[in-house]
Amino acid sequence: MRKIARRALTAGAVAATAVALTTMPASADPATNFDVQNGGTIAGSNVGSIIGFGLINGSTLECTSSTASGSLPSGTARPGTGIATLSSVTFSSPGQTNDWCVANGSIPTRVTALGTPWSFNADDDGPGSDSGPGGTTGGRLTGVQVELYGPSVGCTATVGGPNGNDGYIEGTYTNPSSLTGNDGTLSVAFGASNNLEVLTASSPGCNGLVDVGETVSLAGTYSVVNSSGVSPTID
Repeated sequence: MRKIARRALTAGAVAATAVALTTMPASADPATNFDVQNGGTIAGSNVGSIIGFGLINGSTLECTSSTASGSLPSGTARPGTGIATLSSVTFSSPGQTNDWCVANGSIPTRVTALGTPWSFNADDDGPGSDSGPGGTTGGRLTGVQVELYGPSVGCTATVGGPNGNDGYIEGTYTNPSSLTGNDGTLSVAFGASNNLEVLTASSPGCNGLVDVGETVSLAGTYSVVNSSGVSPTID
């Protein structure tokens, strides 16, 4: 479906330029339609740690476990905007203090997703093939905002989009290796285009850890399946 829609665009059409840290060419305004198979209620779980980086102070945050749940309805010629929603996102590190994530290697930090549901807007192809088994779809996760709470150092901070705008980060969905496979993934590469920054930071606890206005990068991969344990396919 995407190939058909793309041929229908005029030669003069140009995708909107992505803002911020940049590595992925996805447009902020989805211009194509997508066919979704094996959708419905979806669940995601991390493959490896979810890592956050502060790009001024150099602080790090590691969560060894993360889950997400939401909806990706099946259908043909579905618009990319809001093609999927995440109603719940959790972050933790089992075995650490309170099972919380860990900042700078030693600071127990509770990470709470705010403002859900978050939406995934499919807007272009990721690297490689654009459809079928193993095909990729680039997109933008929007509405992203989290609270960081590190009571041992007296630091509470929020991260999201600047000036109250939607926080976003771009990523790539990779179809499963077969139509009934369970190895579909949503990945965010380090340095992926985003507009995330520190919105609030308590003082003095956050001093030297994170500063208001500091840009943030995230990296991680989620395995995605529907309620039957099969990964959706987006073409």
